[in-house]
Amino acid sequence: MSIKSSSDLIKEISKASQSLPISNKLEISNPMSAPLDKNHSDIKTSHNITNTVQLESNSLCLYSDTCSSSIQNFKNLLGQFHSSNNSQYWNNIPVSDNLHKVKVYKHKTNNYCYLSHGYIPSLPGSTFDLLSDAVNRPSWDVFMESSEIVSNISNECRILYTKLKPVWPAAPRDSLLLTSFSKLSQVEWAKYLPYKDDSGYYSVSTSVTHPSYPIFKDKGLVRMDVIVSGYLILKISESDMVDLNLDNSKSWCKLIQIVYLNFDSWIPSSIINLGN
Repeated sequence: MSIKSSSDLIKEISKASQSLPISNKLEISNPMSAPLDKNHSDIKTSHNITNTVQLESNSLCLYSDTCSSSIQNFKNLLGQFHSSNNSQYWNNIPVSDNLHKVKVYKHKTNNYCYLSHGYIPSLPGSTFDLLSDAVNRPSWDVFMESSEIVSNISNECRILYTKLKPVWPAAPRDSLLLTSFSKLSQVEWAKYLPYKDDSGYYSVSTSVTHPSYPIFKDKGLVRMDVIVSGYLILKISESDMVDLNLDNSKSWCKLIQIVYLNFDSWIPSSIINLGN
């Protein structure tokens, strides 16, 4: 994900949200098509940020550990951003978008780690429905070629396989992600967010491997190594809408995104070396 795509994705989400039915329910809708899979003996995390986790057969607790680790990584980055000395960790990158108030930040020490946030003219529940519907996402996401659910680990955890459209001069990318998602809990997130409201959602992902989805080098695909990525969807108050000069004839929510990749899995080494 580039600086430009961070901003463009928020615009695409905003555009797609206009055709959604109104949804402000606080329970998680679950648009999953794959059956619940309880045999996970051959799946493990693929990157080396944390210790590789070999998941034993029927050991759902190990999946829980992997999800918990990725969520904590996400929270730590979020906590740095909302800390009183966030300039120690993040650089602001100028982006022009007055409509959605998009802002993009690059982490100072973590290579290829970005945070972006903006405002979507939709209720939190409707926006979550849009983003959590993995099967239909390619119909509106201009960056995504295809997406499928490999297996459902639980009602709040699943494995997703996605293919991204190529961005010249790089080859097309794909990813295999363990994704956890749920309604926000103020008790669990208060330390990392300057909000006192449970009316929101999160989704956090990290790369894994699976024997049915090997790295398809013969198909010209490069597997992205996602250390952690995810988003938060937050309700905003009427006073915030006034302060931000948002159209008060619409409902709005705030979308915060973080993406932290292994750099070489996104930018080809041949291109990186051009700058050396």
